[in-house]
Amino acid sequence: TTNLDVHLRPGLTLSGVVQNSKGKPVTNAIMQLVPFPSADPRAGMNRQPPTNVTVRGLYSFTALPQGAPYRVRVSAAGYWPTNIQVAAADTKVQKLELPKTVLEFADQQIAGQVLGLSGKPCWGAEVTIVDEDLPSKDVSHTDSNGQFVISGVRKGMLTVRATFSASGDNPRYLLCTNQVHGGDRNVVLKLRAR
Repeated sequence: TTNLDVHLRPGLTLSGVVQNSKGKPVTNAIMQLVPFPSADPRAGMNRQPPTNVTVRGLYSFTALPQGAPYRVRVSAAGYWPTNIQVAAADTKVQKLELPKTVLEFADQQIAGQVLGLSGKPCWGAEVTIVDEDLPSKDVSHTDSNGQFVISGVRKGMLTVRATFSASGDNPRYLLCTNQVHGGDRNVVLKLRAR
């Protein structure tokens, strides 16, 4: 028989509030604690199921290791998702209230056309919105006229990426990345060989 001593340490509670740009609680927000960075040996200890905010937009994660970095992914239907990053130096406490999270309404569209190497409309290109630290969102494919529409995006500056995979007719991978604004309807993306 082997005796094992277990020493419990004080845990950390992360808490905060989620509101929209009008100052109202986002009551359908879902909070997901994402292990960050994955190389940290404590990352596996950070795993918790997603949690919903209260009717006042409040949330909390309890019993977390202190002194570790954290990332909280915030999403809600009708809103643009965001991440909250918390440095390890800030989590060496028992309770940490995070700054208020403001979700932007995702009520805009981006539309336009993708052109191939020849300058003609490109059918079947994949168009995505690229947001740092968030998964690729709102995938669209161009039609026979090279046209695409992506709905449910926020206002402000966004990065749009168009790609066209190599195939029998096209031996090269094609790519284009441009900065656009949510609401732009005449975006032109000109593919180039990578």
